Amino acid sequence: MGMIIFTYAIYLIFGLIGMYVLFAPKVNLYKQNLNLTLSMLPYPYLFLFIALGMISGYFIRPNNDFIEPLTLTRIFVPLAMSWIIYFSYVFFSQLIYSFVVVACIGITVWLQPIGIGSPMPSLEVWQIRLIVFVLASLFCLSAQVINAVPHTFIVPSIVILAGISVMGIIEACPIYFAFCSAIFIGALAAYLHTNFYEVHIEFDTPTCTAVAYLICNLLLMNLGEFCFSSCFILTAVFWAELLMALWRCYILSHGGFLAENTNYYWLASNYSAQVTTISVAKICTILLFLAWFQLFSPNAYSLPFIAIIIALWLNNSIGEKDSNKTFREINKEFVESVKQNIEEAKNIFNKKD
Repeated sequence: MGMIIFTYAIYLIFGLIGMYVLFAPKVNLYKQNLNLTLSMLPYPYLFLFIALGMISGYFIRPNNDFIEPLTLTRIFVPLAMSWIIYFSYVFFSQLIYSFVVVACIGITVWLQPIGIGSPMPSLEVWQIRLIVFVLASLFCLSAQVINAVPHTFIVPSIVILAGISVMGIIEACPIYFAFCSAIFIGALAAYLHTNFYEVHIEFDTPTCTAVAYLICNLLLMNLGEFCFSSCFILTAVFWAELLMALWRCYILSHGGFLAENTNYYWLASNYSAQVTTISVAKICTILLFLAWFQLFSPNAYSLPFIAIIIALWLNNSIGEKDSNKTFREINKEFVESVKQNIEEAKNIFNKKD
């Protein structure tokens, strides 16, 4: 255990310091001339570290803790497809780009063996693949919904990776994922540090989608490892914000982009970077414990559903103007807000009729 934690720390520090050393000068150069070049974009550097983590993690120790064998194909193919996703945004229309992302997700899902570690053993393998394919496609295509500012995307991403890390260290999933996550956490944290109080170089849409895909790939690689339900819970914040954005944008007809209808967009627009980061981190940490609790749950369905409900409630409670409100008052306001939204939706439907 001591050696595993030491190796994990090395990966984490290497990702943090390495990304900072490579990327901080680019940020300083941009601040001087305000001329954004390809070498200043964050994705090539983030990719470098996750690629190093995934490849070196395969060789650093025997991967005999996998239920379904880990192959180099399951490592190199997703890494290559992340670049296809990234550059497709530049060269193709939005529709073709979406098809490319979906195709890459389809290949990634198809590469994953399921076997005895299936999260849904009562279903056929093709049914499991279809469900996971739909969820993964939504996750990657809609990841930019929570990218109001880099903080609101990177903090949940770091928490997802931290959850995988702990599961790897306690042997709830292969330790390989802990090492991959560690170096990715360090790289994302270094980017956020250089753009914390003022975002100099944006976490652009193709970077957001490609990073979401790489994180999704790590989650999908756990599809046959008995812990996929916990991995899904780690993404509950995203699903909660997506549902809320769809509700406000299309049911309540607030209009605008989906990202503008999220709680995190409102939070980032009205509060400082520090408050935004802490608020999002608190919510994600609660879901982190739910994901670990799922490891001991005999039911693979109920707790993920409950996690999304809790995430909805917590996301609608953040950024309260009156910080002295009690837990009961916040909960009451949330329930009243839900009732009000339902009434507004009923009125809209009645008008359409």
